[in-house]
Amino acid sequence: MVVHGSVGAGKLPGALPAASTVLRHKRPRALIINRASVALLAIQVGISLSVTAADAAVDAPAAATTAAGTVLPAPLLETMVVSAHRLHVPLPTMLASAVLTAPDLDRAIVPSLAAVLRQQAGLDLTDAFADGAQTTLSLRGFGGDASANTLLVVDGQALNAADLSSPDLNAIALSDVERIEVLAGSSAVRYGDQATGGVIALATRPAGNGPSSIEFGADSYDGRRYGAVLDAKFAGIGARLSGKRTRSDGYRRRADFGKDDGLLRLSYPYAAGRIDLQLQRVDQDRLALGALSRAQLHDNPQQSGSTLDIHSRTDNARFGWQQDFGGGHAEVDVYHTDFKSKAPSDSPTFGHALTLIDRQQTVFSPRLLLDLDTTRLLFGVDANRERFRFSNASSTFGDSANKQELNGAAAYAVLYQALTSTVDIELGLRRAYGDNDATGSAGSDAIAYQFKEHNTAWETGAQWRATSTLTVAARLATSFRIPKVDE
Repeated sequence: MVVHGSVGAGKLPGALPAASTVLRHKRPRALIINRASVALLAIQVGISLSVTAADAAVDAPAAATTAAGTVLPAPLLETMVVSAHRLHVPLPTMLASAVLTAPDLDRAIVPSLAAVLRQQAGLDLTDAFADGAQTTLSLRGFGGDASANTLLVVDGQALNAADLSSPDLNAIALSDVERIEVLAGSSAVRYGDQATGGVIALATRPAGNGPSSIEFGADSYDGRRYGAVLDAKFAGIGARLSGKRTRSDGYRRRADFGKDDGLLRLSYPYAAGRIDLQLQRVDQDRLALGALSRAQLHDNPQQSGSTLDIHSRTDNARFGWQQDFGGGHAEVDVYHTDFKSKAPSDSPTFGHALTLIDRQQTVFSPRLLLDLDTTRLLFGVDANRERFRFSNASSTFGDSANKQELNGAAAYAVLYQALTSTVDIELGLRRAYGDNDATGSAGSDAIAYQFKEHNTAWETGAQWRATSTLTVAARLATSFRIPKVDE
């Protein structure tokens, strides 16, 4: 069992918690081959105070009247963090957050999403190749374990892989991002596994509403990038076509990097809803270099040494539907990703090796929001199916392979209740099931196992808007993490 508590106070709204402590007690219960889920309890207490002149001149939000004549308290009318709830409609949230909107991103003179995230307080990035391809995102001090405890989410869908590899930020072009939210705190009720430290939630730009553009730039070590975005509407259908090419020679010899990214998004808005379709392909080639000895480093720090030539291709497809109706809102997302990687390597010490990775994932996520004046109820279901295949042929260590199939399903519900015009409460519950079948081999040894998980996460919180510039909030939440396939 892991107990995680934090107390934070900020001078501005949405300040991240100021302190974080992790205490470890007891060994987790043993499962097959000593695999076990990790449970976590998070406590957040925050005071949000704003003293700007503009805020001081604004009175507390007034109540409003619905079409049916019902008076609706102001807290449920405020536009707060949106994608924290995986919905395209505004809902209140008690998570500490930092938000970047489209104007912020348009003004940012940086070449990539990784560069934007690196500037955010409370979010630590560790970049294995200094190009965003293997970037560990860390919230609330998880450090080396961050890739399995911080979720990267795009349009409500997590990009974290089944293994311990970090999300590929290069698969997300900055020009396609409309909003970034850094959410510190457990979000397991809404997102499930791995949302222990928090969530980085991205919302992409809708098709047909943005400008067209051309991009080009140059960087150190013969780095160059070219890109273009065509955004228009045809017969009521929004279309967004974007492409980008990036090349760099790298600091060390034979450290070349190349990436080609293409995306097509179609949006069909109608009176009470919208249908979206998105297709994307990302091709990457990278020469990753091994470590140098002290003598080699002194002689020439740019020499190559051992090499790892990585070729990867990622294909993503997403279908989204959202519909407003009397007293509520419904959404359905279907997401599929197919990742393939081939990496031959040569080392003076370990000889030649060839590593192959093949991973497919399909996610089905319907969500329903019921708006009952002072009460809002969010219901959701997540169904996930993932296939993972790994093989390594080494001239020194022999052959090894791993084949796994993961199937999961979960249901969750969240209640948002306005008790008064200044006090809100929030209650949430998630029940999740996971089934992992795996076979593996290393030389003449072979293993096979089945790993099953049943997990429950819950959260509760309250916030009080004392004045127009002072908000006090407290939140208590649990989360869980299912072991990765390479754990």
